[in-house]
Amino acid sequence: MSQQKPRQRGGRVLDKATPEQVMGLARNLPLTHSVLEKALADATPGQLGFLANLFEKENASRAESKRRRLLKQAGFPQSKTLEGYDRGMASFPADRGREQLDVF
Repeated sequence: MSQQKPRQRGGRVLDKATPEQVMGLARNLPLTHSVLEKALADATPGQLGFLANLFEKENASRAESKRRRLLKQAGFPQSKTLEGYDRGMASFPADRGREQLDVF
Protein backbone atom coordinates (compact mmCIF):
# COMPACT_ATOMS: atom_id res chain seq x y z
CA MET A 1 0.00 0.00 0.00
CA SER A 2 1.51 3.33 -1.02
CA GLN A 3 1.37 6.28 1.32
CA GLN A 4 -0.31 9.30 -0.27
CA LYS A 5 1.52 12.63 0.01
CA PRO A 6 -0.43 15.60 1.39
CA ARG A 7 -1.53 18.12 -1.24
CA GLN A 8 0.45 21.31 -1.58
CA ARG A 9 -1.12 24.65 -2.41
CA GLY A 10 0.47 28.04 -2.06
CA GLY A 11 3.66 26.57 -0.61
CA ARG A 12 1.94 25.01 2.42
CA VAL A 13 1.17 21.40 3.12
CA LEU A 14 -2.54 20.87 3.70
CA ASP A 15 -3.52 17.96 5.90
CA LYS A 16 -6.99 16.97 6.96
CA ALA A 17 -7.87 18.75 10.18
CA THR A 18 -10.39 17.94 12.88
CA PRO A 19 -13.01 20.47 14.01
CA GLU A 20 -11.22 20.67 17.35
CA GLN A 21 -7.93 21.61 15.66
CA VAL A 22 -9.68 24.31 13.61
CA MET A 23 -11.37 25.71 16.72
CA GLY A 24 -8.02 25.81 18.51
CA LEU A 25 -6.40 27.64 15.62
CA ALA A 26 -9.28 30.12 15.28
CA ARG A 27 -9.49 30.99 18.96
CA ASN A 28 -8.90 34.72 19.49
CA LEU A 29 -7.64 35.15 15.95
CA PRO A 30 -8.87 38.29 14.21
CA LEU A 31 -8.48 38.12 10.45
CA THR A 32 -5.88 40.17 8.59
CA HIS A 33 -7.11 41.27 5.16
CA SER A 34 -3.83 40.54 3.41
CA VAL A 35 -3.70 37.00 4.82
CA LEU A 36 -7.35 36.47 3.91
CA GLU A 37 -6.79 37.74 0.36
CA LYS A 38 -3.93 35.27 -0.15
CA ALA A 39 -6.03 32.40 1.21
CA LEU A 40 -8.97 33.34 -1.00
CA ALA A 41 -6.77 33.45 -4.09
CA ASP A 42 -5.99 29.74 -3.60
CA ALA A 43 -9.48 28.69 -2.47
CA THR A 44 -11.74 26.41 -4.44
CA PRO A 45 -15.39 27.40 -5.07
CA GLY A 46 -16.46 24.99 -2.32
CA GLN A 47 -14.02 26.54 0.12
CA LEU A 48 -15.26 30.03 -0.80
CA GLY A 49 -18.84 28.95 -0.12
CA PHE A 50 -17.84 27.47 3.23
CA LEU A 51 -16.02 30.66 4.23
CA ALA A 52 -18.93 32.88 3.14
CA ASN A 53 -21.31 30.77 5.23
CA LEU A 54 -18.92 30.85 8.20
CA PHE A 55 -18.46 34.63 8.03
CA GLU A 56 -22.21 35.21 7.62
CA LYS A 57 -22.93 33.17 10.76
CA GLU A 58 -20.11 34.90 12.65
CA ASN A 59 -21.42 38.37 11.73
CA ALA A 60 -24.95 37.40 12.82
CA SER A 61 -23.63 35.97 16.09
CA ARG A 62 -21.63 39.11 16.83
CA ALA A 63 -24.62 41.35 16.07
CA GLU A 64 -26.85 39.31 18.39
CA SER A 65 -24.20 39.32 21.14
CA LYS A 66 -23.86 43.09 20.79
CA ARG A 67 -27.63 43.55 20.98
CA ARG A 68 -27.85 41.45 24.16
CA ARG A 69 -24.85 43.21 25.71
CA LEU A 70 -26.26 46.69 25.02
CA LEU A 71 -29.69 45.75 26.38
CA LYS A 72 -28.06 44.40 29.53
CA GLN A 73 -25.92 47.54 29.92
CA ALA A 74 -29.01 49.74 29.51
CA GLY A 75 -30.46 48.21 32.66
CA PHE A 76 -34.10 48.36 31.59
CA PRO A 77 -36.44 47.09 34.31
CA GLN A 78 -38.44 45.01 31.78
CA SER A 79 -37.98 43.75 28.25
CA LYS A 80 -40.62 45.29 25.96
CA THR A 81 -41.30 45.30 22.23
CA LEU A 82 -43.69 47.22 19.98
CA GLU A 83 -45.44 43.99 19.04
CA GLY A 84 -49.00 44.07 20.33
CA TYR A 85 -48.84 47.79 21.15
CA ASP A 86 -52.29 49.42 20.96
CA ARG A 87 -51.80 52.55 18.84
CA GLY A 88 -55.49 53.44 19.05
CA MET A 89 -54.97 55.64 22.08
CA ALA A 90 -52.07 57.60 20.57
CA SER A 91 -52.71 61.04 19.13
CA PHE A 92 -50.68 62.42 16.25
CA PRO A 93 -50.04 65.95 14.95
CA ALA A 94 -52.17 66.93 11.93
CA ASP A 95 -49.23 66.64 9.48
CA ARG A 96 -48.14 63.21 10.80
CA GLY A 97 -49.96 59.92 11.07
CA ARG A 98 -49.40 56.34 12.07
CA GLU A 99 -48.27 55.47 8.56
CA GLN A 100 -45.10 57.57 8.95
CA LEU A 101 -44.23 55.73 12.15
CA ASP A 102 -44.44 52.34 10.47
CA VAL A 103 -41.51 53.30 8.21
CA PHE A 104 -39.14 52.89 11.12
